[in-house]
Amino acid sequence: EDIVLHYSRKGRFSERQTVVIARLFVVLIVAITYVCSLFPRAVFDLGLWSFTGFCGLFPLVIAALYWRRLTSAGAIASVLAMAATWVALFRAAEWGHNPRFAFPTKPIMAGDMTLLPPLHPVVTVMVVATVVLVAVSLVTRPPAEAAVRRFFP
Repeated sequence: EDIVLHYSRKGRFSERQTVVIARLFVVLIVAITYVCSLFPRAVFDLGLWSFTGFCGLFPLVIAALYWRRLTSAGAIASVLAMAATWVALFRAAEWGHNPRFAFPTKPIMAGDMTLLPPLHPVVTVMVVATVVLVAVSLVTRPPAEAAVRRFFP
């Protein structure tokens, strides 16, 4: 009900319509949960992938709190790049069915020296999100000085 009221114009739906929409929303969530339960996975594996997605937003949170040069374009690009990277890695891990998935899949070597070992996908997602955030923020127009002063007194 709160979602319907929040995202619709006031008075658009009657009280009865709002209740029906809210109930349909609950049925939809239960149906999605049921469909997900038909494809059993280890809860821990899904938790790791959820953790990976949330951690991908960490660079944006830190930048929003401490970096004056962050732009809205940089923030949006970071979220989109993080989501695309997460989906690509999740797909590469057989939609989460491969608990031992790492990226890169084999170590990158220089002779006998390991340059880049296989890493948990969270590392890749965070690096991509950070690089895109910084790069896009630096190539776009900086935020107005008034906005910077408002958030960084």
